[in-house]
Amino acid sequence: MQRQLTAIIEREGSGYVSLCPEVDIASQGDSIEEARDNLREAIELFFETASAEEIKQRVHNEVFVTRLETEPIGVKSRLSTIFALFCSSATESSDLFESSHGGVFVPD
Repeated sequence: MQRQLTAIIEREGSGYVSLCPEVDIASQGDSIEEARDNLREAIELFFETASAEEIKQRVHNEVFVTRLETEPIGVKSRLSTIFALFCSSATESSDLFESSHGGVFVPD
């Protein structure tokens, strides 16, 4: 069965790292093409060897990839956020984390 999956490829040192976020599988190569081909092979091996249960657990049906603009925050601001997280209850920490972090939404 043919599947349409996402390949995210980025330069790392003198090579490239590739990631498929739908199944959380990564690979690498010396070129973009090699990283993509190695990722395709790793994904195909996963689908050939994984149980139906593991496939069901790992496959994310929707993945959204977008670019974000961020502004660096100072060390003092980061430390304040970390301190607030440690001092809050588990529920409050979770709420603070969720409200202070935006980004890619990846439903299970």
